[in-house]
Amino acid sequence: MSLVKQKISNHNEFAEVEREVSIVGFSADDENKRIQIFAKLSYERNGKDVTKMLKSDLPDWVISNDYSVVVRDENLQPVQNPKWKEENDEENKYLTCPAYDYFVDLVFNKGLNIKIALQSYVILDDERGAFNL
Repeated sequence: MSLVKQKISNHNEFAEVEREVSIVGFSADDENKRIQIFAKLSYERNGKDVTKMLKSDLPDWVISNDYSVVVRDENLQPVQNPKWKEENDEENKYLTCPAYDYFVDLVFNKGLNIKIALQSYVILDDERGAFNL
C-alpha cells in the first residue's frame, strides 16, 4: 500500500519505461524541524511491471530547514521576489523560504492537503531530474 502515488516522466535512458513514485511513509519531527519521507520507484513497460530489473529504492528524502525552497503559487509557478531588481541576479529573482517551515505552513496553516503537497514535491523533483537514478 502507498500513501501517495504520482506518475512521473518516463525513464531517462529507456523512454518506453513508465515510472511512478510511491510514498509509503513519512516521519515528522517538529522539534528538529525535519520530515523524512520514505518512497520507492516502480516501473512498467508495455503494461508489465519491470521494477525488479531497475533501481527502485530512492535515497533519503528529507524536508528540513537545512536548505531553502522557492515559494510557489497555486499553479506551482515560482513567486517573484518583489525586491528583485537586477536582471543579472537570478539567484534572488524568486522568493525563498526554509523548506520545513514552508511545508508546515502550507499543510498546517494554509490547509493544503498533504497528499497534494507531496504530489507537488514529486512533480517538481521530477522536473529537476531527482528520480533519474
